[in-house]
Amino acid sequence: MISPRKEQYFSQKKIRAEGFTRKKIDDTFCLFSNEEDALMFFDYINVRHPNIRFTMERDINNKLSFLDILLDNSHPSIVTSVYRKKTFTGLLTNYFSFAPLNNKLGLVRTLLDRVYKINNSWAGFHLYVKMLNFLLRTEKTILLLGASTRLFAGIFLRN
Repeated sequence: MISPRKEQYFSQKKIRAEGFTRKKIDDTFCLFSNEEDALMFFDYINVRHPNIRFTMERDINNKLSFLDILLDNSHPSIVTSVYRKKTFTGLLTNYFSFAPLNNKLGLVRTLLDRVYKINNSWAGFHLYVKMLNFLLRTEKTILLLGASTRLFAGIFLRN
């Protein structure tokens, strides 16, 4: 919850045209001990300003997607993995595109780094790396031409 001191500060703050500043709160993740507290907080933040409306998502089958992360609460501890929307096509930069090789290698490095940082289980990590390996081979990207699985592993080991 917001402390009374912060609430008083925000309610008394005046915005001047010459010093106009904006803060953007796009995605926020909050945990509550029960649904009643979550609904109370949700109602509280939605009445703060007439032009701002927040939305709230609940878990479905003990799973909740937040940004690119899928949180699975069906295990003794929360398991995180990479989340892909149903509309994900797997379209990546083609190896033959007019792009520097560093950008193409950076794409693979970024995808692997993301998988490593998001997954909190080795099983999920291994599964997603296998999926990336398949995706990169089928999309005629880095791995198809000249860059073998050794390169794929080499990029990962450098990080």
